[in-house]
Amino acid sequence: MQLKFQELKPIEEAQAEAEAFFNRPDVVAIRNEAYSLSLYLNDYQLGRTSWKRTYDAPHPSKEKRDKLRRIERDLLSTFAALLQRIEKFDCKD
Repeated sequence: MQLKFQELKPIEEAQAEAEAFFNRPDVVAIRNEAYSLSLYLNDYQLGRTSWKRTYDAPHPSKEKRDKLRRIERDLLSTFAALLQRIEKFDCKD
């Protein structure tokens, strides 16, 4: 018995649907939040001296900063992947 697949949409329709995904409000919001979070998390990478001048809290350990750096890179990768498909990007605070 041979399995039959559902008929495919015309390729132009499939491409338009896929392109529209990148402009959906929820996807744009995820892209923008990934960017904002990556900037925020980068502040934890300050050296000890800069940290003490800027914050009252104790300087985070290298282990904690390294874990956070990996998350920051994932957020930047998410942002970059979504941004590649966007023709216009407005950075809003």
